[in-house]
Amino acid sequence: MFTPSYMFALLIWGAIGFALALYGWKQKAYAPLIGGILVMGASYFMRDAFSLSVVATILVVLSIGIFRRYHI
Repeated sequence: MFTPSYMFALLIWGAIGFALALYGWKQKAYAPLIGGILVMGASYFMRDAFSLSVVATILVVLSIGIFRRYHI
């Protein structure tokens, strides 16, 4: 279950999720905050590096897209 590629994906996506949530917190923007929390939480449900990377990429793109479009 904890292969090196999965651990590396956890590290990278956890850091990206944390940075996105921190940005949302500081800017009082809900889309990046919720997106960052969801990216960090996705690691509890994904069991391999590829599915984690796909889901995390979709969440990051959606949260940034919603923020840029609606400024929330």
